[in-house]
Amino acid sequence: MIALKIATVHIAERVECSFHSAIKSGAPVYRAFNLTHQDVKAHKHANLLMLNGLDVPVSFCEGEIDLPQPQQFRYRSI
Repeated sequence: MIALKIATVHIAERVECSFHSAIKSGAPVYRAFNLTHQDVKAHKHANLLMLNGLDVPVSFCEGEIDLPQPQQFRYRSI
């Protein structure tokens, strides 16, 4: 989802961590930042990092982001 990719960039800025993948809809936010559950519990933004991707506030999904290279999205049918 493009909204979660935008949210990943905005949340990375907020929590001051670099991300290694986009936030996934069915996984905790902290997984996009390659953090462990123990790391997150000690983080000052633990409440945000512990959210499920589907529970990320819409305010983080707004706007546009500049990506170094154009991203190609693949869609698969079910």
